[in-house]
Amino acid sequence: MCLSLEDPVVITCSISGAIADHGHYPAIAYTPEEYGAEARRATHRESR
Repeated sequence: MCLSLEDPVVITCSISGAIADHGHYPAIAYTPEEYGAEARRATHRESR
């Protein structure tokens, strides 16, 4: 299968990992609102 630049793609990102939850790490993003806030924070972080 050959893709071109015009083909649609889906980009995914696991901000907190696959199996983490509040029981493991209380400060981890878990709800949709927390994931959104964390994603916004990560995209606005300065590059190092």
